[in-house]
Amino acid sequence: MILRERIDNDLKVLLKEKRYLHTLGVENVARDLGSYFHQDIEKLSIAALLHDSGKYLGRNEQAAFIRDNRIDVTEDDLMAEGTMHAKISGYIAREKYGITDNEILNAVLYHTTGRPGMSQFEKLIFVSDYLDPGRGLPGRDDLLRMVKNNLVKGALEICKQKISFVVNNGRYLHPMAVGFYNELLLGPDH
Repeated sequence: MILRERIDNDLKVLLKEKRYLHTLGVENVARDLGSYFHQDIEKLSIAALLHDSGKYLGRNEQAAFIRDNRIDVTEDDLMAEGTMHAKISGYIAREKYGITDNEILNAVLYHTTGRPGMSQFEKLIFVSDYLDPGRGLPGRDDLLRMVKNNLVKGALEICKQKISFVVNNGRYLHPMAVGFYNELLLGPDH
């Protein structure tokens, strides 16, 4: 719990109020879903708190941070709007807070796009980010029920909505999101 408090105190100062409140909303959803799916609540709290820790930087600052710290990114990461902060957040988790747990790191790194082979833990951060009540998302309660009833079907619906948003706004679609969508659609045994 000491690490959680340290991260929370840092984020209070680092993030804008709206982003900080979003982060707490994601943590609350993750803790709720973690209890429901019998996952490690403390680990989920840490991942939820760190998921947007790199979002205190603007887009140009994010690119500079990635370059200056030699963070491993792909061309797709640079092209897909809203994914660079996840790489920075993963870096912050590792370098600033000493996180070595791969589930936490992967949950942070792939919370925007998803990825094929996501664990249940990682999926919970992916869906919790989308289901933050502060977003005011229409149909949120139905989506939350869907997630609790069937995490894969709920994650698939969220993935569809996120992909539709990207496509409808003429933005670059990260191939990792496509791979995640296809895996969810076809199931792991296909």
